[in-house]
Amino acid sequence: MNSAYTARLEVDYKKKLPAGSLILVSTHLERVSGRKVWMTAQVSNGQGQVFATARALFVAPRMP
Repeated sequence: MNSAYTARLEVDYKKKLPAGSLILVSTHLERVSGRKVWMTAQVSNGQGQVFATARALFVAPRMP
């Protein structure tokens, strides 16, 4: 799969992120089913403090 469209995106904001902060964005591929891809993500400081979490569904376009 080379490209996909965002079909759904949910973001839960946990804490305020101070300006100028160094952050770590971690992603995880949950599953792939046909043209659908489900993923999760987390924004943290890399030391356990989580600022946001997200879940997304991406759908690849149909190939002609």
